[in-house]
Amino acid sequence: ELPAIESRKDLSAALVKVGDIYQALDQHDEALDYFQQALEASRTLMENHPSMAHRRNWVFTLCRIAEVYRLFGQLTDARHLLERAQKTYENLIAESPSILHRKELSLTLTQLGELYRHFEEPERSLKTYQEALRLNEEIREEEPCRDRQRDLSVLAVKVGDTLQHLGRPRQAIEGYQQALELRRGLVELDPCPL
Repeated sequence: ELPAIESRKDLSAALVKVGDIYQALDQHDEALDYFQQALEASRTLMENHPSMAHRRNWVFTLCRIAEVYRLFGQLTDARHLLERAQKTYENLIAESPSILHRKELSLTLTQLGELYRHFEEPERSLKTYQEALRLNEEIREEEPCRDRQRDLSVLAVKVGDTLQHLGRPRQAIEGYQQALELRRGLVELDPCPL
C-alpha cells in the first residue's frame, strides 16, 4: 500500500510541475488542466489516507487553480477557492503551526485581500491584509531574512493603500511609514551602489 501512496503523491507533484510550466508560458488552459488532475490525485490521497501532508498538497493545488481562475477573470470562483484554502490552512495551523503553513496562509490572505478590494469590500480587504501582516511579523521573529522584510513592506503598503481608499489618511501614513522603515532596512542590508 505504501508504494501506491508514494506513486500517487509523485504523480500529483509531477502534474503540478507541468502545470507550473504551462502557467509560466501563459498557457493557462493547459495549466488548469494539469492542476485539476493534480487536485484529483491529491483529493484521492487525502480521502483514503488523511494526513497533514496530503491535505497540504491538496490545498496548495487548490490555490494554483484559484490563480488561473483569477487570470481568466473568474474572480468569484477564485475567491471561493481561496476562502476554502484559508479555512484549510487555518485548520492545518491549529494542528501544527509550522512556518510553512503560516507562510502559505499569509500568501492566501494577500491574494484574498486583492480580490476583496476588487469586489469593493475595503474593510474586509483591510482586515485580511492586516492578518497577513501579523502572520509575517510573527514568522520574521522566528525566521529573520530579507524576503520576510520585503513581504512585510509590501503588505504595509497594501494596508496603507486600503486605509487611504477608506478615507483614513492619518492611519494610512502609519502603514506607509512602516513600509518605509522596512525598505530603508533593506537598503542598509545591501548598500551596493546602483
